Amino acid sequence: MSTLRHEMVIIWPEEADCFLVHLPDFPEQTYRTYGNSYEEAARNGQEVLAFGRGRRVAPART
Repeated sequence: MSTLRHEMVIIWPEEADCFLVHLPDFPEQTYRTYGNSYEEAARNGQEVLAFGRGRRVAPART
C-alpha cells in the first residue's frame, strides 16, 4: 500500500462546532469533510484522499 502524500489542514471554527478538513491540493471545495474530534477529522480526510485514488482506508481501531 502506498502512502497518500497530500497536505491536510484541520481547523476548528467556532461557528461550525466541529473540525473542518481542507485539502489544498484539491481547490474545488474549501472544506472536503469534517469530524467531531481531531482524530475523526483526520481519518475522514484520509478516506477522501483514498476515495479519490480508488483505494479503501482500513477502519480505525477502537
